[in-house]
Amino acid sequence: MKLFHLLIFALTMSFSGFSQQRFSLEQAIKYGQSNSPSIQLAQIGVTDADQQIIENRALGLPTISASANYQHFLQLPAQLVPAEFFGGQPGEFLKLAFGTKNNFTAAAQLQTLVFDASYFTALKASREYRTFATQRLDVAKQDVKKNVTLAYLATLIYDESVNILNSNSENLEQMLFETKELYKEGFAEQLDIDRLTLTSKQLKTQKDDLMRQKQISVNNLKFLMGFPIEQDLDVMDNLENLVNNGFVAEANETLQLENRAEYQMLKTSIVLQELNIIAQKQQGYYPSLSGFANYQQSLQGENLFNDSQWIPSAIVGLQLNVPIFDGFAREAKIERAKLDLEEVVRQRDQVVESIRLEVVNTKIKYQNAVQKVTNTRENLELAERIYNTTQIKYKEGLASSFELNQTENGLFMEQSNYIQALFGLLMAKAELEIALGK
Repeated sequence: MKLFHLLIFALTMSFSGFSQQRFSLEQAIKYGQSNSPSIQLAQIGVTDADQQIIENRALGLPTISASANYQHFLQLPAQLVPAEFFGGQPGEFLKLAFGTKNNFTAAAQLQTLVFDASYFTALKASREYRTFATQRLDVAKQDVKKNVTLAYLATLIYDESVNILNSNSENLEQMLFETKELYKEGFAEQLDIDRLTLTSKQLKTQKDDLMRQKQISVNNLKFLMGFPIEQDLDVMDNLENLVNNGFVAEANETLQLENRAEYQMLKTSIVLQELNIIAQKQQGYYPSLSGFANYQQSLQGENLFNDSQWIPSAIVGLQLNVPIFDGFAREAKIERAKLDLEEVVRQRDQVVESIRLEVVNTKIKYQNAVQKVTNTRENLELAERIYNTTQIKYKEGLASSFELNQTENGLFMEQSNYIQALFGLLMAKAELEIALGK
């Protein structure tokens, strides 16, 4: 019985360990690129493109079919024939019934494409479409990477803010304790205690609010990753490490358009439209030739199983289709295909310019973010020195609680500014990396 309880406990601990997972930014992105609903939809598109290749290939392969047909005539059809054929009077007719009451036919048919210029174009187009679907999957992965990165960094902001609030709360609680001791000795006023108590409660309120906002941010991250909402998830990176090691893109890198999946997708779209024009011309102006073969056995008789005979037949042939005139419908389809091509070319040119603009702007944002981090770090160091000096003076009775409170507020503000600056730098780095197609 004791062993049984130990086993249950071990299993419980095992399942509880699986219920919560911690992710680095890289792990969160990889998880999202495997489990996000948008990725799964794009993957379905790739699988569908594979099946289209098989379907188009089958159009040029022989097809074999079999059929069976049974007929029982309750009353045989009859036909009037001149009676004089059988020795009757001219102008008279005899009603004759032809055939047998029971007819059973079994047949097999083979059909195959011999020549169709558009067939090979369709095969090439289906393979290009498969490439297009794969590139669309790459675009979906890039979108997931961007969205997961933004959500992950937003969650880190709340973590860093809570850590700073915890550190500030500990310092404040120590200061409040020392102030109360000074009050007992008559070296501090009740007003000093009240101010510190008020600040302590404000920090607690801010912390509680940040914890709730963090949970909202984590839930948003779960959704973007395709992670179960009911399971616990935690982030394991921190802002400083990501600033130094989280991203590989640099402001001096040159844009390579081939690295952008949406550019590659538009290039493939142009190829598909060009193939569409070729296919429309081939279908409208080129002949097509197909072959067929048919073999059947027909069982006929008044009684299906007695007094009946098998009658075989076989046929082979070719069918040639030559387009001559279709009322100018084909010309209109070709012109429409050319317009579709022109539209995609213009879309590609527009996307190229938007990508270049995006890279230029993200480089400027990155440089600004780097400078802002430098400035806010210097301001934070200065605010910490001022606060430490004021704290010492307060303990020695050379500064009032009001001055201490003012320097505290200044420190808290600079801490917040610094976190926001780190967040801005990480966002700029992430956007630059995405813009460069990393």
